[in-house]
Amino acid sequence: MPIILDGTNGETFPSWTTAGRPASPAVGQMGYNTTTGAFDAYTAAGWVSVATSATAPVNGPAFSAYLAGGSQSITGGTETVAILDTKEFDTAGCFNNTGSTVTLNGLSVPAYAFCPNVAGYYQVSANLRYGATSTFSACVAYFSKNGGQYYRWFELTTGAWTTGWSTAGSMLMYFNGTGDYVQLTGSVSGGTSLTFQNAGFPYTSRLQAVLARKA
Repeated sequence: MPIILDGTNGETFPSWTTAGRPASPAVGQMGYNTTTGAFDAYTAAGWVSVATSATAPVNGPAFSAYLAGGSQSITGGTETVAILDTKEFDTAGCFNNTGSTVTLNGLSVPAYAFCPNVAGYYQVSANLRYGATSTFSACVAYFSKNGGQYYRWFELTTGAWTTGWSTAGSMLMYFNGTGDYVQLTGSVSGGTSLTFQNAGFPYTSRLQAVLARKA
């Protein structure tokens, strides 16, 4: 659609989705992105989002999801994706709370992953609750970005616990808005009857993220 010039009502720009952006754009080309609710501009560096008061970070993607069941069985020494099957909120529909890959906002999103459709810097935080076990040597939690270990935090110790253990982490992460995703994963070395757990607030396995600054 061409730009429509109207002396009374102003200009109307062409529109598209993130997945439907022009395939061969020219530098300086602009249009309204119905996926992100912001204007796109094509520059020498590629597509960028043009910030407006209506698309400020406060209106960007944000979500919180947690493990709803009492426990999730895991295998000792094996990094496992936490089953965060229940959303508290998901402002832009960017978190997949199912066990299969799905399409959200035109993007392919793996199981239990957050895949924002707005490029920028996100504050990501998590709590991972481990169930009661014995003879363990370490429990580890990860922010796994695009299927690889990106950041980890852990407890190194030896012994047993009878009521469970929680560990929490937070960091600022960049997502490109076109497929970057993050999952909460973890593992336990040693021990028996290993689980991730929801023991009720505040002992709930949980992942959250919010847009802090657009790219």
